[in-house]
Amino acid sequence: MDTPPFGHPLPPGITLVRVLAERPSGPILLVEEQGEARVLRFVEDLGGLSAQVRLLGHAQREGLALPTSWGQLPGGGAYVTRPYLDGPTLAEAAGTIDGPGLVQVTANLLDALASLHDCGLLHRDIKPENVILMDGRAHLIDLDLAGTSGSHEVAGTKGYLSPELLIGAPATAAADLFSLGVTLIHGAGLRPDRRVEVDFPRQSYWEAARLDPSQLPGEIRAFVMAVLHRWPNERPLDARAALDLVTGTASRSATCPALPSLPQDAASLTQAAALLQSGEAPLLITVRHPEEANTALHHLHLAACQRGMQPECLLVEQESDLSQTQYGHRLVLPTEHVSLDAIATDVIRRAGSACAWILESKRGAKLLAELLEAGVSMTRVSLGGASAKTVEQHLLQATSSGQPQSARLLAEDLTTRTDGRVSLINEALRRGVQAGAMVITDNGLALQADHWPGDLVAADNPLVLPEDPSQRDLLMALAALPEPVSLTNAARVANIATEPSHRAQVELLKAGWVQHTGARSLLRIPPGPRMESVQQALDGSLRKTLSVGWLEHKDQLSPSSLDLLRLTARVEPELVLKAAREALDAGKMGWVQRLVEPLAQWSPAQREQAEAVCILSQLQLARGDIKGARGTLTTHFGADLTGGVTEAWLILGDILAAEGHGPRALDARNKAKELAVTIEERARVVIAMAYAAFLEGDTAGAEEKLGQAPDKGLRPETEGTLQMVRFAVNFSSGDFDAASKSLDQARAVGADEIPSLLGRIELNQAVLMRRQGNLPDAISSMRAAQGAFARCDNIKQEALAANNLGVLLRDAGNLTEARKSLTGSLRLRRRLKDKHAEASSLGSLALVEIEAGYLGPAGEKLALAARILERGDHQRELGILAPARALHTLRTKGPLAVRTGSDPARLAAARAAHRPAVHRFLAELALVEGREDRAQARRLAAVATAAPNSAESFRSWCTRIAHEGGAWIPATDLQKLAAGLAPLRQSEMQWRLHAASGDLESDELDELLRTFQAAGRSDLVAAVARNLIRIANQRADADLRRRSTARFEEARRAIMRDLESPQADRHFERTLQLAGGDLQQTQGDSNQDVDWLLECIKRLASSRDRRELLERILDHALERTGARRGYVVIARNEQIETSAARGMDLDREDSGDASISSSVIRAALADCKPISTANAAHDERFQDEQSVRHLQLRSVLCVPFADQGVVRGAIYVDNDRASSIFDEEDIRALSVLADPAAVVLAQIEERQRIEELNRQLADKVEVQESELVQARAALKRTGRVAPLPGVVGESPAMLEVAAMVERLAPTGLTVLVTGPSGSGKELIARALHQKSTRSAGPLVTENTAALPESLLESELFGHKKGAFTGAEQDREGLFKRADGGTLFLDEIGDLPLPMQVKLLRVLETGEVRPLGSNETEVVSVRVVAATHQMLAKKVQLGEFREDLFYRLNGGEVSLPPLAERLEDVPLLVAHFMNQLGTQYGQQKAITEPVMGALLKRPWPGQVRELRNEVARLWFLSDAVINQPDLIRKPMAQAEGSNETTSSLLLIDAERIAVERALAVASGRRDQAAKLLGISRSGLYTKLTRLGLD
Repeated sequence: MDTPPFGHPLPPGITLVRVLAERPSGPILLVEEQGEARVLRFVEDLGGLSAQVRLLGHAQREGLALPTSWGQLPGGGAYVTRPYLDGPTLAEAAGTIDGPGLVQVTANLLDALASLHDCGLLHRDIKPENVILMDGRAHLIDLDLAGTSGSHEVAGTKGYLSPELLIGAPATAAADLFSLGVTLIHGAGLRPDRRVEVDFPRQSYWEAARLDPSQLPGEIRAFVMAVLHRWPNERPLDARAALDLVTGTASRSATCPALPSLPQDAASLTQAAALLQSGEAPLLITVRHPEEANTALHHLHLAACQRGMQPECLLVEQESDLSQTQYGHRLVLPTEHVSLDAIATDVIRRAGSACAWILESKRGAKLLAELLEAGVSMTRVSLGGASAKTVEQHLLQATSSGQPQSARLLAEDLTTRTDGRVSLINEALRRGVQAGAMVITDNGLALQADHWPGDLVAADNPLVLPEDPSQRDLLMALAALPEPVSLTNAARVANIATEPSHRAQVELLKAGWVQHTGARSLLRIPPGPRMESVQQALDGSLRKTLSVGWLEHKDQLSPSSLDLLRLTARVEPELVLKAAREALDAGKMGWVQRLVEPLAQWSPAQREQAEAVCILSQLQLARGDIKGARGTLTTHFGADLTGGVTEAWLILGDILAAEGHGPRALDARNKAKELAVTIEERARVVIAMAYAAFLEGDTAGAEEKLGQAPDKGLRPETEGTLQMVRFAVNFSSGDFDAASKSLDQARAVGADEIPSLLGRIELNQAVLMRRQGNLPDAISSMRAAQGAFARCDNIKQEALAANNLGVLLRDAGNLTEARKSLTGSLRLRRRLKDKHAEASSLGSLALVEIEAGYLGPAGEKLALAARILERGDHQRELGILAPARALHTLRTKGPLAVRTGSDPARLAAARAAHRPAVHRFLAELALVEGREDRAQARRLAAVATAAPNSAESFRSWCTRIAHEGGAWIPATDLQKLAAGLAPLRQSEMQWRLHAASGDLESDELDELLRTFQAAGRSDLVAAVARNLIRIANQRADADLRRRSTARFEEARRAIMRDLESPQADRHFERTLQLAGGDLQQTQGDSNQDVDWLLECIKRLASSRDRRELLERILDHALERTGARRGYVVIARNEQIETSAARGMDLDREDSGDASISSSVIRAALADCKPISTANAAHDERFQDEQSVRHLQLRSVLCVPFADQGVVRGAIYVDNDRASSIFDEEDIRALSVLADPAAVVLAQIEERQRIEELNRQLADKVEVQESELVQARAALKRTGRVAPLPGVVGESPAMLEVAAMVERLAPTGLTVLVTGPSGSGKELIARALHQKSTRSAGPLVTENTAALPESLLESELFGHKKGAFTGAEQDREGLFKRADGGTLFLDEIGDLPLPMQVKLLRVLETGEVRPLGSNETEVVSVRVVAATHQMLAKKVQLGEFREDLFYRLNGGEVSLPPLAERLEDVPLLVAHFMNQLGTQYGQQKAITEPVMGALLKRPWPGQVRELRNEVARLWFLSDAVINQPDLIRKPMAQAEGSNETTSSLLLIDAERIAVERALAVASGRRDQAAKLLGISRSGLYTKLTRLGLD
């Protein structure tokens, strides 16, 4: 054997020609072998190559460069050769091949791929460099990465991998087809954008690659688009199906391709991904059959990636795995080993995060029922199962398509008998040809029957296992192991040689008996009918034998699998028990239960069995299942525990204590003491008895018993538990140093590895920190305790920690997090059905709601908690609720309800145990009743009795500050008190001191506002926002006022939720007072008022006319008060004239007195005094006024102004959303403003009186004319839709248009306006905008046909400086300019195809990317498009995108041509004549003959042509337009014949109008008269005159 210079020896019979390329793994050589040119590569080892190559031998086909020889090298390593193909690669020929040539290349490659796919193999590295063009065809080379279908190993070249491979889904034939599609794009000379790897699959491939499919040759376009679909199920089934798509022939496969799993669920998956992204509620994905779950996980992952998420995917084999993942987007697939109880608990824990759980339908339904009891709802999305329609389409695609009837019948039969189970359907399809249900013809597969043979469908019976011994043995070995395993290990246990095992693996993969999983492509049997069939064939003896075999080859198995194998083989019980103890210490409760349940039934292992029973009982007790724990003990040890061991008696003692049987619990522990032998047992007895003494209040007895405990030779958990009892004793006696030392000693035993112990340590640490005044550290420790209990699945303790955490967070002032933690605790306790604990969580939640000001929800929770506690006669806990219940009564019903109700008795009973809370309530009661001395005494008592730096002390100080100000307490004292609590309390202290002193700037207050909003403190948000509104008014800062008012109103709505008025208003005012919202005016404010008034007078004096003056007066009033609406009214002869307005449109028909409270204004004018009301609807002076009820007014302020003793008018402001907006300072400010305003007004009116009279006269004439036109139109429109602004027409066709506009305008739908050119499409767009919710925003119009294609993208989307030649500065596009409004795109039918793709993307995402920019900008734009073309026809011709057509056509408004609305011509002519007369100051008339000629003449240019012709006649005529001959003929007639027709007289137009009205009214003459705007008798007269009677 020769050794070339590169160091690798050549095999015998092979001669080197030259080196083709160098690779890290070694050179690639051109060699000669048996006179043939070959390519030789060196590989590390052959592995399973020999078996794989034999399979490839069955795939021998021209165009597939298969290995020709291979072997081992003496010096190590191996080699492989293949034929040498002398030709360019597709990469080298890219861009030079025409469309027909690319079709030939595609067909060649698909033919070669079909040979691989038929053998169950995938190429996995298709790219242009691996395609050789030689001898007129394309050859596929480089099968180094070829592997079996279903492999999870990611293999291939970056940029060519399908999206499902990128997320770890199993490889299928669809992945090869995707790679082929990208290869053909490169072969066509196109280059995808480099960002495709970033944006795909969040965007479609074409969007991510910045390519347009139209750039591809038409011959391969449809194929490439089909194989590049993001969903693998949407691509062709395999290479043969894809080949049919290219060549148009029927499939030549001898077998029917498999139906993909989840074949019809793309829309549901997209919906599920959207729900996951929103995170609004926990998401449950249910599949009909277990084997679909894994596919659902991968497909949902893919759908999430398409929406830009990167979720964590978790296949949960053990319950402990549920608690070990991060919070965030999370997809969880629990196996059948994970209990529903554990899943339900995990859902509750993560109810506030974006998570999805995937379960089989029946388990999912049970989970929903369990969660409903705990008060948790999940959003459910159902997937899976093949419908008859899907199977029918699959059969038609896979066979000759000329048998639709047979396909339908077969599909219905198959889905009925399999319940749509895809695995069973595929089994039947696989065996279809063999059993004669399908036959092979020259045209491909053909259906032979209308019903499937019975033995083909295994819906109820087990599937028939393969007959091949190697395949059967391999299946048995895999079924005996509870985890995926490599082929090598499985073959070793099954005693199968290497080569037969590889053949067996391939055949089993093809038949679906096994599948790959994980990155290492381990083997497993999928759940479902195949696993069930193998398990039935695996009898107990064989299972035990195989388990022993696996234990002999245990090097690569997980410890959990080894324990299960030991249980199956009934060997080494002590090792299983040891594993159970270790899992118990580690908190893996689910795994512990899985081990000890079978061990508890293992009779020969008596000692281990007894301990397993005790462990199982402990688990049940920890989960709150007292009855189950007792049952487990008595089942094994007998009803009286005659054969009970020490641990069993200790557990019984805990059970009896939990049931309230103290003496019997003591007897059980004494019995345990008698049986205790080992040091461990004696220590556990001592711990139990010491803790029992401590709970009974016998601290000395507990200390004495603890002194008897051994201090050496204990298990870490026992030593830690001993220290926990010592901590409890030390803490209760006030020895905090000794208590802290006990905690340190407990940690030192290795608590970090024992979650149950760590949770107790952290919980007690939190209690200690809280008692010492260190609230932040207490919160941190309680969070750690909750996490530790969650890891060890101790739900009862987890719920306790979550409840305590909520209480601590409330003390810290973070009510948002407190509510979240307490809600989680409540749900867990409801799962445990622990009513007493549930009431505790409800009470804590109610306190949170009260502190936030939410009395409605608080009342519901307090009532429910009280009912639960009263049923259980829990007097102590009822005492805890007493102050909260009394406080709720005080704030909702007032002090009288407290005095006369049951609250005093409850408070008296609770005073001793809950003194601080009771006295704080009594102090607030005294303040409400006005008894300041008693209030102060009780508050000081509350502070004195509260623990130092406690939250209760802080609340007491805050209540007193709210009522008496902060002058009585040094700021340093309050700061010192708040410092021991939390940053939020410090912020609250900062605000409360400011409420009295007013020394914070607006930016500081704004920061406080954000802080309180994040913490859920609506009471403080309302108070701070109210202060900011006042500052904004003083500074005339409209933006600050708008933002602050929005936050104020949001907080007000939350505080008043679920309360009835006026109770709600009273409560809101009280809440504001307690939150420090009743600010005092300072000297600085007074100075600001002076400056503000001087500035106002200066601006008023510079006013040029009356209107400007009134508007400035109103602007100043709104700036000052923060009102939503305002008016300046002038009093004239006992009439009220609205002269200026803000917050409404004075041009509306309903303007004036109908939109303001005239009763309030008249009262202010009559008394010449300001009038203010906090809530007009409940003010006795105005509550009966119609305007007040109609407008639903709340805050109203009206200030009159006078000149020389004469009342001239009033300034009126109101707010219909918030109460108590205006105060005394607002009244004073507007009063000061009103008088100088009246003086300036009088001067301006005197100076402009004559001019104003003339203007009023002109206005009056115009108004009368307008009213006349409107009156006539109103008569004709009776019962009909009002005309559109700017649109003239009363014909039925135009009324239908108006009705459609009225319906579409308020919606957010994209609207398509169609109609002939000149028919008024832009007017319709303006009407849609004006009547929409976006009317305040801009209306931007553009004719897309008027812009060159090269400038269209820049005009629409904008560009950045330097984006192209001439782009000298940034420019906003039309979408950006229309942000918040409407964009009208005229002539949309002329939009080029490339721009259609980009427009569609903007419409779907709401994002635009300017030219030259890498960043997208979010816009909110409503698009109205218009066209005179038939877009549907253009879609059929491929000239307009179908998806864009449907996206634009959210609603359609179709304008009729003028020929279909001739009755509108006189109205249009009159409208145009009036416009011309107004513009040029001369009115003209038109005679009937001219009008008749206009009615007769065709108008191909529609309304636009009519308008131009009327203008022409107007300019060519004198005072009367009376010459019909002046009317020009239409262009078509002018250029055609000289034929003339007789004139159409006005009487003919009248006849047409009458006939049309009768047709619209279906012959009813009264309705026809209304449509014509005339009386019924008038209609009869016309009918007689026109000969129509």
